[in-house]
Amino acid sequence: MDIEWLVELRAEVLRADLARLGAFGEHRVRERMRAAFRPQNTQVIVVDGADAGSISLREEQDARWIEGSDAGRGDSSS
Repeated sequence: MDIEWLVELRAEVLRADLARLGAFGEHRVRERMRAAFRPQNTQVIVVDGADAGSISLREEQDARWIEGSDAGRGDSSS
């Protein structure tokens, strides 16, 4: 599993929302992803043979979260 691709994908997905909140930091968002990454809880979504996104289960003491990221692949078909 290519963690650097996932790190870049997550940074891009979060950029607009975090920037709007004044909380986006180029280095910080990537380091947080690397620190929290658990490959055993992550699946890469493949579309037409290409990595298109990911979905991860994040477990905390009293909760479980499902987090997703996508590469912004739009479908232009009608």
